[in-house]
Amino acid sequence: MKPLVLVNASAGTAAAFAGEDLCARIERAFAAAGRPSDVHPITPRKLEHALDQAAAEARPVIVAGGDGSVSAAVQRFAGTGIPLGVLPFGTYNLLAQDLGMSTDIEEAVRQLAAAEERRIDLGQVGRRRFHTLGGLGYFSRVARQRAEVRKSISNKLVGAALAALRSLSRGGNLDVTIDDGARRESFRTPAVLITNNLMAPDTWRRRTLDAGLFEINIVRGDVPFPLLRGGLAAFMGSWRESTEIVTWTAPAFTLSFRRPRVFLSLDGEVTRPRTPLRFEITPRALTVLAPAPEPEEGPEQPAAPPP
Repeated sequence: MKPLVLVNASAGTAAAFAGEDLCARIERAFAAAGRPSDVHPITPRKLEHALDQAAAEARPVIVAGGDGSVSAAVQRFAGTGIPLGVLPFGTYNLLAQDLGMSTDIEEAVRQLAAAEERRIDLGQVGRRRFHTLGGLGYFSRVARQRAEVRKSISNKLVGAALAALRSLSRGGNLDVTIDDGARRESFRTPAVLITNNLMAPDTWRRRTLDAGLFEINIVRGDVPFPLLRGGLAAFMGSWRESTEIVTWTAPAFTLSFRRPRVFLSLDGEVTRPRTPLRFEITPRALTVLAPAPEPEEGPEQPAAPPP
């Protein structure tokens, strides 16, 4: 069965292809890679209906869009075993980067044409699933500011930077208690970042997507100075050594707050759930199309003796 490719031309960096028939280019690239596909443009409003139709047909789907489009597909395809692929056209492309997808269209299509099926973990809060990141405090404000900035600034990267800057001077702290069943601790914090599976040392990328563990990073103290120092440590690649950031790992945990509701960003999409928040990992819940991992370099082999 031909995979269905749904193209959200309004996503992140897809705007760079304005004036070009993006669907035709993607269709040609799949044909050249020996994997004919059905390519269709889609608006965010009609995406959910298109995903429902594909799921009813048990049809592989490739989403050409940003993290919002991918998040919608994750909600629909989790637990179905139907393969989901990603052509990255967003600002951040969280899942696509961790899967090893190229941002070049033709190369990404070649990767998908030869992709392997992998099953990866999903994080879950209530009924909402997420593939990469959950954020509270500063991180949820950035996601909300991005939605506002998009109304007046078309350049997605400039808009993301402006949203991050505005969020430093707005909002306040959270009083949060974390409990993973083995220990319990309370913090006053401007920001909490939850990652589905652990990040690699000195980077914000994940090497493993099926280890069944959350990483929870909590910035200590009041805004703005701890947040700025923690951000600098992150930028310099030394955030794990920063005294401003406390890191926990757990397969499940609960966050309790004084507030009855909090803003929560999941893969860039903002919700406002009731508290407390219970985070759990659903192991290997999503089947994805991923490039074959590059072989690790082994020890150098001695040259063969001459005949």
